[in-house]
Amino acid sequence: MVYSIRHVAMAVVVVLLAALGWRAYGHIYQNGQRDCRLSQQAVADAAAERARADAQAELRRARAAAEAQAAARVDQLRRRHALDRDIARQPAPAGCGLDGAAVELLNDAVRAGNAGAGALAAGGVPGGVPAGAGAD
Repeated sequence: MVYSIRHVAMAVVVVLLAALGWRAYGHIYQNGQRDCRLSQQAVADAAAERARADAQAELRRARAAAEAQAAARVDQLRRRHALDRDIARQPAPAGCGLDGAAVELLNDAVRAGNAGAGALAAGGVPGGVPAGAGAD
């Protein structure tokens, strides 16, 4: 087979074009991989930021709940201390029992206190009193 300069030049051009095409494909492929890694990293960063924000919000909620619980406990102790002080100042007379009207009055007071015994209603009874308590 006889090859002319023209055929050889044509073959060289084809090989160069194939090499150029292969090089362009490799470059595009690497750019695509880099873009994919960057987008995955952006998604991971956004997820981490959301997790941090959620954790901070949970911490704020837990702190607020703990502060409210502590304030309720302090208020309960303050009222108990005031009641103990009042009892110490004016003890009940010896031998004093409750008659029927006094028991009914006490039961009414307990029912009124239990009506607002949700979280700790103003003037309510903390935790409520069982329904049968005080009934004779």
